[in-house]
Amino acid sequence: MAMGLIFNVVYCKLQNIPIYPANDYQFKMMSARGILTSGGMILFFLSMKFLNLSDAVVISNTNPIGASFLATIYLHEKQTK
Repeated sequence: MAMGLIFNVVYCKLQNIPIYPANDYQFKMMSARGILTSGGMILFFLSMKFLNLSDAVVISNTNPIGASFLATIYLHEKQTK
């Protein structure tokens, strides 16, 4: 994880891409996104500890299905085969 952070910082510096958000609102939104995503992942993996292996595999493999349904609703994407 630290290597990814270092790589991204160096890449942004070389390409003259700003690392920090432009204003306070963007900073607050990015911070909230990071905190909520981290909390969600931690809770997801902690909940897997209490499930049977077969149930955990089924739940993990249904993520693409849920993502496609949410993409249909929020991004107005068409469902194809």
